Amino acid sequence: MEWGRMWVCLLSLVEEQGWLKPTEIMKPTYISFLLFLTSAQFVLAQSAVLTVELGIEKADSSLVQLVFVHPTHSSSEDNPPFFERVNSTTFKKQLKVDEDYKLTIVCINYEKVDTMITIESEDKNLLFQLSKKPNPFNFERDLVMGKLEVTVHVGGSQAIVMDKRICKKFLKKYKVSLAYGGGGCIYDNTNYGSVYNNQVISYLDEKYRDKWRVFLTKIGVDQYEGYSY
Repeated sequence: MEWGRMWVCLLSLVEEQGWLKPTEIMKPTYISFLLFLTSAQFVLAQSAVLTVELGIEKADSSLVQLVFVHPTHSSSEDNPPFFERVNSTTFKKQLKVDEDYKLTIVCINYEKVDTMITIESEDKNLLFQLSKKPNPFNFERDLVMGKLEVTVHVGGSQAIVMDKRICKKFLKKYKVSLAYGGGGCIYDNTNYGSVYNNQVISYLDEKYRDKWRVFLTKIGVDQYEGYSY
């Protein structure tokens, strides 16, 4: 809105509401009031809304971990750096204009985005087509080729029992290779290993029911699901 029109609107509003009498319009109190509204409008004009749209598969929308910005020329921002989620793949945040920011986007199974942006005087919409990381795991392929592998979580003294003899016995009995790891952390920001492992677990449960679990329990292993490479 033009400044002239804004002043006219303010004058009309004040007179209609009866906040000040016509004879008081030019008094210092009234002028101060208008200056306050003008300064508020000026402050609002110093920010703009940045909308970020992520180009990812719809099924992966729940894998978005972080969308945030940091100003490059100041140590802190007035508000938290995280964006507000508008929908499954759209995020927005109000930022100061004429400011340079580092935008970071983290989504499981996708390449991390780190880029510099400048917020200008108008709202900005940005689309980021994220690159998906290759998935080295393929349950259907391994099932056909007889190369399924299940990873169990062992640690400390439990690792001692996971020797080649037990692994060979498990393979012969259940036609699935047995591997073990020391934790359930997501490696390289992907969940491919965890998804694959749980597919193999479902297969073992369906084909052998709880027999394979009993086998592992006897040697002290009782954690399987959720393990990630």
